[in-house]
Formats: sequence, structure tokens, C-alpha cells
Amino acid sequence: MAEQALLIGTFLAIFIPLSISAWREHQRLRDAGLIQKRPKPTRNQIIAFAVFLTVLWGITLWYIIGTAQFIFPLIPIIGTIALIYQIRSYRNDNRKAA
Repeated sequence: MAEQALLIGTFLAIFIPLSISAWREHQRLRDAGLIQKRPKPTRNQIIAFAVFLTVLWGITLWYIIGTAQFIFPLIPIIGTIALIYQIRSYRNDNRKAA
């Protein structure tokens, strides 16, 4: 147990500062105009991603129920967060256009 905690602590101590500095560098380059901003999501892209995510959640739940073994659904959770972000971005873009 202590080895796992040490390994996770080391991993976080290395990758969190690296991730933060990479994000800041990306924002700086984006603000300077050296990196293009991401394309705005369309309604069809959001619908397709929502359908894919629903299927992914279904497969995950089917596996958990079928094997009676719990797995943490990290990818579906991250996908759900990304879908919410895309929906908010789509709504904000439409409000600005109106």
C-alpha cells in the first residue's frame, strides 16, 4: 500500500507541474496567434459524440453488471465532461452570434 502511495505521489509530483506549464505555454502561444483556436463544434458533431458516449456508458455498465466486478469508468466520465464543455461552447457561440 505504501509503495502505491509513493508511486502515485511521485507521478503527481512530476506530471502536474509539467501539465500546468504546458497549458500555460499553449495559452501564451494561442494568445500570440501562433496556434489556431480550436474549431467550434457543430450541432451534428455534438449529437454524434453524445450517441457514441451513450453507447460507451452502456458497454461499461453491461461489463460491470455482467461480471459483477466494479471498474472505475474513467473514459466515460472524461467523455461526459468533454460533451458538457462542447455543449456550453456551442451555446455560447450561438449567443454571441445572435
